[in-house]
Amino acid sequence: MNISFQGIEGSFHHEVAVGYFGQAHEWLGRDHFGEVFDDMALGRAEYGVVAIENSNVGTIVGNLDHFDRADVHIVAEVYLSVQQCLLIHPDSTLEDITEVQSHPMALDQCRAYLRERPKWTRVEVTDTAGAAKWIIENDAKHVGAVGSALAAEVYGINVAAHSIQQDATNQTRFWVIAKSGQPPQSSRAMEYSALKATVSFETSHETGALADALQAVKSNGWNLTKIESRPVPDVPWRYRFFCDMELEPTVNVDEIESSLHALEQAKAMQLSRVLGVYRVYAF
Repeated sequence: MNISFQGIEGSFHHEVAVGYFGQAHEWLGRDHFGEVFDDMALGRAEYGVVAIENSNVGTIVGNLDHFDRADVHIVAEVYLSVQQCLLIHPDSTLEDITEVQSHPMALDQCRAYLRERPKWTRVEVTDTAGAAKWIIENDAKHVGAVGSALAAEVYGINVAAHSIQQDATNQTRFWVIAKSGQPPQSSRAMEYSALKATVSFETSHETGALADALQAVKSNGWNLTKIESRPVPDVPWRYRFFCDMELEPTVNVDEIESSLHALEQAKAMQLSRVLGVYRVYAF
């Protein structure tokens, strides 16, 4: 089975993919999130893994926009406790380091640790694991990387410091996506903590229109956990709303779609879409 994700082997995306799918798969590491959605849409991979939100930094809003151009569905959500490490060349010591590379989000999560080391230049790169790989490939003894312990294992680099993120509760939530809308058979025996749905919709540009839509969500017994607005492409100053909701265990996609259709008929919302009804896991 082909699994697409942003980054390379040893990245946090790869860690989530291994935790959810297991080891025996073909990994397709991509430079950009959009390529993962393209892999789904074009049939190059059965499943993809994309980060959607970090507890410190917030939502990766661009990944909401990708649902506009790719007919894919969310089939699972995974919470990963992010433990950032300082990775250095096996022949280096901390005294040798003058530069630290990583993904901008990882650098931001470790800003307090890095602030205490003002002589280290921070360099943003596209991937945490890619920074670790680059150090080994280029024998860069003066460069450190912020990344995972898995990246250290994959590329044979040393962990000089563990858990350097400033928030011990730092978590990232990831979506597992698929064109089919069905989770892999192997995941069905895994323990999960909740059932959720993500829907998108627009409203009329009238006073109270969003309030009416949210009242309808409440009336259906859906527990709203997050709402985000994004600009509608090619329509200036019009917005689409994305809602995450916790559901009762017996609710299914057909019930959600039927309820949204009824809300459209009642003029409470427009152009609604169910992006997925899925189980939530934590690693």
